[in-house]
Amino acid sequence: MTEANYSILRYIPDPMRNEPINIGIVVWSGDIHEVLVDREALSRVLAANPALDKASFDNFPEYIAQKLQDEKSMPARSIDDRLRSNLRFPIEATEAIYTSLEQDVHDDEHLRSLLFDEAGALSSLLVRPRKRTSGTRRSSPQVALRRRLLVHIENKRVYEHFEVKGKNTGDAREISFFANSGVNVALVLCQASNAG
Repeated sequence: MTEANYSILRYIPDPMRNEPINIGIVVWSGDIHEVLVDREALSRVLAANPALDKASFDNFPEYIAQKLQDEKSMPARSIDDRLRSNLRFPIEATEAIYTSLEQDVHDDEHLRSLLFDEAGALSSLLVRPRKRTSGTRRSSPQVALRRRLLVHIENKRVYEHFEVKGKNTGDAREISFFANSGVNVALVLCQASNAG
């Protein structure tokens, strides 16, 4: 197992709201690193900020790699330090986060390959938004509760869509589920005024 670190690259479109958009990952072990910028994430940035020049993001991965390479001849600083000192608003990098590579490293090329794989795995978890697909949509709380109360509804111990009139206003209100326990306690989960 080989120790490594990663940092999430973020774009901050609005400093007042400070809601960064994750756009990429830098993974490193020692002084060897891999930069992976997600093109879909960059498209989200451009969609949210139509005034931005699309061409300015075309070479973004190379820009980040250049920022990390610039100091090769200077005194050794960690990649985390280089990222944090060389990136400027609206691009930022998170603090280094520990990770480990599952295999032992044989040489630099093998390490680069493992770092690239780790960057892809981390990017799919932390940068790419999960795609919503039809069929995986969660049911509403009323549907879930109806399933749980179905036996009681069928036995007429719980009533669905029970309508009552307001005491003072006379407005009709619908109670999703109503159970008369002898003391007239309503099980109210979702009330909606009938527009009518």
